[in-house]
Amino acid sequence: MTPTTDEQELRHFREAMKALGCGNEVRWVLEEKNRLQRDDAYFSEVLARRTHGEPLAYIFGHWQFRSFEMKVRPGVLIPRPETEELVDVVLARMKAKENTFRKWHIVDAGAGSGCLGLALHRESCEKFHFDTELTLIEASPEAAEILEENVREIFQADVKIFQGSWMEWVPREKIQLLVSNPPYISGIPEDRADSDVESFEPREALYPKDLARYPDASGPYRELIKIADLCVEKGGIAAFELGAAQETWIADYVAGSYPLWKGQILRDMAGKNRFWIMERLA
Repeated sequence: MTPTTDEQELRHFREAMKALGCGNEVRWVLEEKNRLQRDDAYFSEVLARRTHGEPLAYIFGHWQFRSFEMKVRPGVLIPRPETEELVDVVLARMKAKENTFRKWHIVDAGAGSGCLGLALHRESCEKFHFDTELTLIEASPEAAEILEENVREIFQADVKIFQGSWMEWVPREKIQLLVSNPPYISGIPEDRADSDVESFEPREALYPKDLARYPDASGPYRELIKIADLCVEKGGIAAFELGAAQETWIADYVAGSYPLWKGQILRDMAGKNRFWIMERLA
């Protein structure tokens, strides 16, 4: 039996969360409390952790991403709504190519929790009946451990995990789709992550390791575009989530250095230039 909730305790919790700017989270906390069958002390536990800025996803240990409950904890980036939008962008492009490819090898580079690759894998199979293979690449041992848990829980099989740098990964044959949400925050002061994000989420998933060399955070994209050029077959797709520093250079960079590719920047629902998607022409 689920413990009852005292209305006065709930009111106090609601007011305290509102004062923190987290009033919209109360419903989720109440749902989690009921799921765990916890008493009202759960409100105090959550409030204490949120007061110190800890993300709700880490407090719960899971987070919703499209139709999935993804396991998350410190060491892996929390899935974002913008990445859900990237799934829609890529699915639409895959659907447009159903006469080109019926079998897709999807590679998610820097997979983190696995949310992007797993969603594309499942939804392309369910919606379009594609024959789909998925490889998830993750360098961080902490993130790779969580990634493996999500793969076991969501798919149990049919997914390959490569633990290591995406530059170390070597495919057996050409692939049809490369996707990534790479570290994209630049060294520009106005382009820093929020303080709570920096305090709790893994820095290596936010800031590129080669920021000293590429202060515009272009390093990961240079590597990913090179991998796409080597691995994606004619007609295939590469799609990446962008940060504020990438929109100013990526289109010119690809047009000038990779003439076999045609790409475009797409906006997210907030009107920001958020996604880069490109197709191999030859």
